[in-house]
Amino acid sequence: MGVALGVLYDVFKVMRLVGLNSQVLVFLEDVLFFAISTVTVFSFYMQITDGKFRVYPLIAASLGFLVYFLTLEKLIFFVIKKLYYALYSFFEFVYKKTVLFAFKKLKALAKFVFKPIGKIFHRFFKENLIIFFKKLLPKRRKMLYNNSRSKRKGKGKVRRYEKEQERHKKAFFC
Repeated sequence: MGVALGVLYDVFKVMRLVGLNSQVLVFLEDVLFFAISTVTVFSFYMQITDGKFRVYPLIAASLGFLVYFLTLEKLIFFVIKKLYYALYSFFEFVYKKTVLFAFKKLKALAKFVFKPIGKIFHRFFKENLIIFFKKLLPKRRKMLYNNSRSKRKGKGKVRRYEKEQERHKKAFFC
């Protein structure tokens, strides 16, 4: 039992080594390891002792854990680490060849299909939005921003423009 728990601990140690080592994940890994080891030791203990309390199975499991770490730990840790990297490389290869390939093809198809539709919508909404926002602007009879400059250059041009506007209004309303 101690050797099995030592191997399980090495699995969690490899997970920390490869990058799953934020404080929250380390806490969750520790809680998971202790939960698994507690349930395993308790069920093994109940099976061996028939529900009677004995200290010897706990000492034997602890000694098995200690002997594992003094003898086989480096070899098993090396094997688990290589197995993890092999599985990671395999799944990365499968992911790149299937999922990423499919997404690239779907992206190209979406560009081909939606680009013309997007241009039509863009043109339609752009024209309609300009008309909509122009209707929201207040209607002014005089120029707001160029009055001071126009008055400086020559009053004749401004007066002539205003007189012309008044003539058009009178002609329109009469």
